[in-house]
Amino acid sequence: MAKGSPLFVKGNKLGTGRPKGSENKITVNTRAAYQLFVEGNLPQLQKWMDELEDSAQRLEFMLKFSEYFIPKLARTELTGNGGKDLILKWENGSNNNNSVPAKELGEGAA
Repeated sequence: MAKGSPLFVKGNKLGTGRPKGSENKITVNTRAAYQLFVEGNLPQLQKWMDELEDSAQRLEFMLKFSEYFIPKLARTELTGNGGKDLILKWENGSNNNNSVPAKELGEGAA
């Protein structure tokens, strides 16, 4: 295109591209092809899993394999007002003060 083409003028909506949130056609086609490949080779995949020595290896195999089919969830951080610590309060019918900073709930957790 020649320099100063009207297609590249600020605010021009002629070339808007792919709609927000839509998937790339190549990605969709690749996923579909991969899924067909996997479905056609399930007996071989099961054989490979059976050949793994221990349950930790089997679990790792399944987790790595599932990344192609199950989307990973993003981590979410909850904070109180203004980014301060989040305070959780609950009542159990008594007059006890049942407040604890949320970060203390996670301490010592495995």
